[in-house]
Amino acid sequence: MTLAVAGGFADFPAYRGARLLCDEHVRGVDLEIHWRSFAVADEPAKVVAFYEKATKTKAQREERGGFTLRAPGNGDAVLTVLPLAAVEAYPHCAEAPRAGERAVLLVSTATRRR
Repeated sequence: MTLAVAGGFADFPAYRGARLLCDEHVRGVDLEIHWRSFAVADEPAKVVAFYEKATKTKAQREERGGFTLRAPGNGDAVLTVLPLAAVEAYPHCAEAPRAGERAVLLVSTATRRR
C-alpha cells in the first residue's frame, strides 16, 4: 500500500512511494507516543537528503545507525531514516520491508497529557 494515511508523516512531507508497514502507539502516565513505519525503495542517503532539504535542518546520526530529524516548530515530531541493517535496533513492525526496499522511515509524535 502506498501512503494513503492522513497525517501519516506528521509534520513532515510524505515520501513518494512509501509503503506503510505499521501504525502503533504506546501510552504512559503523562505521555503518548504514536509512530508509523514506512518502507521505501530509495537508499537512506537519498531519503535523508530529501528531508534535510524539505525541513532545512541537518539530520543527526544516531549511534544505532539511523538519521534523525525533528520537525521545524514541533520538537515532538521526529522522523528517523533507517538503513535496513539498523531496523532491529529501533521500534519496528511485524511486517518487514520487501525485496527492493532499501530504507525504513520511522515517524513519531509525542503527546503530553496534563
